[in-house]
Amino acid sequence: MYRGCSKIFQLSEKNLQTIISDRNKSSEEKSQTVYQVAKYLAMDLANDPRSGTHLRRVTKWVDSTINFIFHDQNAFSGLVRVTSHDYYTYTHSVNLSVFGLLFGKYLFFNPYELKCFGTGLLLHDIGKIEIPLEIINKPGKLTKEEFEIVMEHPAAGKNLLEDKNVEDGSLRIVVEHHENFDGTGYPNGIGGKDIHLFGRIARIIDVYDAMTTNRVYAAAKRPFAALKEMKDQMSNCFELELLKEFISFLGPHDPRRKRRKEDFLYVSGFNKLIE
Repeated sequence: MYRGCSKIFQLSEKNLQTIISDRNKSSEEKSQTVYQVAKYLAMDLANDPRSGTHLRRVTKWVDSTINFIFHDQNAFSGLVRVTSHDYYTYTHSVNLSVFGLLFGKYLFFNPYELKCFGTGLLLHDIGKIEIPLEIINKPGKLTKEEFEIVMEHPAAGKNLLEDKNVEDGSLRIVVEHHENFDGTGYPNGIGGKDIHLFGRIARIIDVYDAMTTNRVYAAAKRPFAALKEMKDQMSNCFELELLKEFISFLGPHDPRRKRRKEDFLYVSGFNKLIE
């Protein structure tokens, strides 16, 4: 499918800014195009992570997406609606960048900060290209030795990018998105404000998206359940104030949050999590 559609998405990518500015296209259509362009761009990047051309394409996509978010009042709902429910390295990276750009706008990041943030999130797992696929796609629990190999991907990502003129803020996300606020994360075991703000936020969005999408070893959790687990059982991983802001930001918007009959407290549950 990818090869057959490649010319279509190359054309969409080339004309992305024109598509975003087209008043005859709905926010939903624009959101679909923005997401699909990023998805195939992420696949190209995974196939050739050392390509300077692909990195320039990433920053151009981020610029176009920022423009869309700031100039279309329906961009939030449209983009969140099209985020994938299945976890693959490339869709996960696109999800993080989409969520991150929207959350960054909510936090009043300026355009330069948004560009660094969105770029870093799209590139955050690029180091996984160095990890054997049998480990990445393993359906069961990883052995100690396998997990030690996985833990190498932030450093591998840094090695791939540090001579590619990637902004420091973006690179910090690649290196720090598995660092925990209490200092128990990896690769460097730093904590608190020693972790860059972008890294602290990336840690939250990374865990949330992973927990609410279907992975080879676990079914997706519902957003309320994921956020509750993050707050109650993983609070050491996150800066609490940022986690509260993320919960407030999501509010009623994530389409993966479909209410069931037994979820009689579900709608108010997000507000209760903030308390």
